Amino acid sequence: MQNTPTGYGSSFFRVLASETLNTTASSILMIAMPLIAITTLHANAAEVGILAASGTAAPLLLGLSAGALAEQWDRKATLLWCGLVRLIIVGSVPILIYFEQLSIALLCLISFGLSGVKLLFDSVIAAVIPTIVHRKDLTKANSWFEAITSTATALGPAIAGGLVQAVSAASVFVLNAVIYLFSTICLKGVSLPSVSPATNDEHSHLSDIGAGIRLLWKNEIQRYIAIAAGIFNLFHTAFFTVLTFFALKQLEFSAAMFGAVVSVVGVFGLLGAMCAPMLVKTLGRRTTL
Repeated sequence: MQNTPTGYGSSFFRVLASETLNTTASSILMIAMPLIAITTLHANAAEVGILAASGTAAPLLLGLSAGALAEQWDRKATLLWCGLVRLIIVGSVPILIYFEQLSIALLCLISFGLSGVKLLFDSVIAAVIPTIVHRKDLTKANSWFEAITSTATALGPAIAGGLVQAVSAASVFVLNAVIYLFSTICLKGVSLPSVSPATNDEHSHLSDIGAGIRLLWKNEIQRYIAIAAGIFNLFHTAFFTVLTFFALKQLEFSAAMFGAVVSVVGVFGLLGAMCAPMLVKTLGRRTTL
């Protein structure tokens, strides 16, 4: 049985710190992957598109399972394992680069793996937040998480572009390995409410997926949010793929310049996250959405 949270405690701030580090690392890789593909591996437009698709394939193929597993598995252990797996994946890339074994195919596989682990991590985080924050503080807590996401979106691309241009492609993954290490350390001291035991057989897993779909579809607001998010992600991925190749190949942007341009987007996201609590309080959730 889950305990009712009484306010912001050390566990909340540890989770927030871990999510800040994880989001920053993901934001760095979002830019670093196509930059390395184009500038180091000399990928063409089709290969950049395949790389982008490999990163978005995990939510499409594993999204329903990740949500169900987030409710079945021990949450703290899952978060720690996610950090460890990502540390191993990104830590292997500098070795591949050193021995000149990194290829577009391997980069796509790495992108898919990191995206899948991130999906599971984010699913668990979404399930954890309501258990460590009082209901009346949930909107504010969520706005904090959105704010750090937007901040990371602003900082990550600039960091990635600067490192790729000034240092090396390998340095990006070394930095990310360090970030994932500290993110995992932040979670070591987290105290999370236990989840109800679940039968982890195929029938239970499929039942949980079906229950999640029915719950999502019955809730009008959540249904429209899911549809809108799907449409946004589809066109955002397509746009960003074309933008990256066009900026680097046609406009001849440097890696640092491209990272700086993308960072501007995060600034507006941060402003939106800061305004969210006030808008919800003034207009209500439905009108704000």
